[in-house]
Amino acid sequence: MGNSPSMQDISWLRNKFAKTTLPEISIEQIFLPNPEISQGNKSKFFTIRTTERNPSMVLEEVNKIVGSDLQRVQLSKYSVDKNGMNASLEFDSYASRAQISLILRQEFEKKNLTAAARQMRLDPAGDQKDGRFNKMTLELPEPANVTALEESLKSVQSEFNSKAQPERLENFDPQLASSTQQRALYAIVASWAAIVFYLWFRFGNWTFGLAALLCLIHDLFFTLGAIAVCHYLHGSVIGNLFMLQEFKIDLPAVAALLTLVGYSVNDTIVVFDRIREVRGKNPTLSFQMINDSVNQTLSRTVLTSFVTWLVVLVLYIWGGEGVHLFAFVMVVGVIVGTYSSIYIASPLLLIFGEGIEKSKFKALGSRAAESNA
Repeated sequence: MGNSPSMQDISWLRNKFAKTTLPEISIEQIFLPNPEISQGNKSKFFTIRTTERNPSMVLEEVNKIVGSDLQRVQLSKYSVDKNGMNASLEFDSYASRAQISLILRQEFEKKNLTAAARQMRLDPAGDQKDGRFNKMTLELPEPANVTALEESLKSVQSEFNSKAQPERLENFDPQLASSTQQRALYAIVASWAAIVFYLWFRFGNWTFGLAALLCLIHDLFFTLGAIAVCHYLHGSVIGNLFMLQEFKIDLPAVAALLTLVGYSVNDTIVVFDRIREVRGKNPTLSFQMINDSVNQTLSRTVLTSFVTWLVVLVLYIWGGEGVHLFAFVMVVGVIVGTYSSIYIASPLLLIFGEGIEKSKFKALGSRAAESNA
């Protein structure tokens, strides 16, 4: 995460990183309820995500592109105790303890101070602001050579002062990313299973639950496909016209997809309820019953979906960077969910044999087998 001395909008950042060598990069602005940090669509803080796992390479590239535009903090003074176990660091402003720790460990490893690199403690001292400190104390697990420690701190000072340091630099292990992806998949599958069992219990037949589930899978895959298409359209004339970005699937995106699941299944249940009313106690279900049910709920479905779509469209256009992907998922999902509830869910009931007497169902099956033979 970086910190610019002046507020900038997202387009300024994207133009800066248009020709970066970092792979799979995405840029996100961070808005805080503080007028000194965020106003309108501009903010001092931003986050850069990339699949590059080397923190030094990422830091080097960020400094090369926007180093002159980032707020700088200087390590103004340091002192080492005679015992070689403690040192104090003083800054001209408020510095990130995590970033200083990273540089210290790198320099200690270069000086073969392995124990210091692994077990050192960097504690805050002095004043603090937003989790950053203007003074820090370094404590080593065992005495180190004072000369080597002073040389390491001098290298740290030179390295820290020569580059603009990010507010936070995090490196996520692929295993953690895989675990997050797996949990998100479990959440979606669990929601599908709950919906199937609920509709089975409510309508008394598994066909209603399975029909709704296939509609949901259709809606999610269509929406995910739309997100994937944005990768190729962002930055083009069409992409700029429709405010498309290179969206990434993250936890907020999963939350948006789960919201879409809830909205879509609600539309489907409304149609299924009307089918049950029209059907009454008739054991059979005909095309005419489905057609009458869809026609009776059509105006309600279209009008409700249109009003919802207008709301999420306003959110998409003027809602800001933080909810842009969420609003995009809903803009696409409301359209897809509406037509799937009308044109896909109901016909699937007949395809699965709902309302067909067993004798007729067997006859249809035998006739189909004879035709295949």
